[in-house]
Amino acid sequence: MLMAGETIESVVQQLGISTPSAKRYKALLKEGGLAALENISVGGRKSVLDPTAFDWIAEALRGSPAAFGFETGRWTDGRLQQVIYKQFGVNFSRVYTRRIMIDLGFG
Repeated sequence: MLMAGETIESVVQQLGISTPSAKRYKALLKEGGLAALENISVGGRKSVLDPTAFDWIAEALRGSPAAFGFETGRWTDGRLQQVIYKQFGVNFSRVYTRRIMIDLGFG
């Protein structure tokens, strides 16, 4: 997206990443091109959820939020955050919950 000329703000909003990360990625692209981005470490800690939990979340997202007591049929990061807490006892931030949705292909 950055290579295509998207603004930092647009990339941040569309991908749910932080502004400092987007700026760092843009600087890396400018300095070393796509190869520089491919060589960075993604970082962060390992999730407390295992692959089976992520499969469960993906299956939940394929269904209706109504199955979890929500009145309308649209998933939001806040709703998924509540469902993850009820199912797994883990309280992720809305930003990380949104990242989960995107990583599972529901962004």
